[in-house]
Amino acid sequence: MIPLRSRLWLLAVLASFLALSMGTSPRRCEPRFLAIDVFVDSKGVPLGAYQCELDAANSVIVGIEGGEHAAFAGPPHYDPAAMQQEHVIIAAYSLRGDLPIGRTRVARVHLMASVAVAPIVTLSLTTAADSQAQRIDAAASFAFTPASGDSK
Repeated sequence: MIPLRSRLWLLAVLASFLALSMGTSPRRCEPRFLAIDVFVDSKGVPLGAYQCELDAANSVIVGIEGGEHAAFAGPPHYDPAAMQQEHVIIAAYSLRGDLPIGRTRVARVHLMASVAVAPIVTLSLTTAADSQAQRIDAAASFAFTPASGDSK
C-alpha cells in the first residue's frame, strides 16, 4: 500500500499535469489539501460505537485516520471505493474498558480540493451506542484543521 503522503503528492502532480494539458491556468486548478476532524459527543455516556456519513462536495476524499482516544485511534471502517467519491460512511466500535465520554475526535478525513472552489461538507450521525451496544443520544460535528504538512 502506498503511504498517504506519497498518494497526496502523486495526486497533486497529476492534477497539475491535467490543468496544463487542458490549457487552464495552473493556479486556478492547483490542488490544496484539507483535513476535517470528525467529533462525536456522547453526552456523558461512554461511547462504544458510532457510524457517520460525510459528504464533501467539490473535493476528493484522499485519506481517513483514526481519532484521539485510544478506543478509536485506529482508522474507522469505510469502503475504500466509496471514499473516491464525495461521500463516505465511517464507523467504528471498541471493546475497551476505558471509553471516551463527552465530545471526542473519532476520525480525521483528508480532502483534496481546488484552490478556486471551496468544498461543501455535511456530516450526519447515523447511530451511536454505549459499551453494551445500547443506542445513545449523541451528536456529531466537524471542524476544518490544517492538513499534515500543509504550510498554507
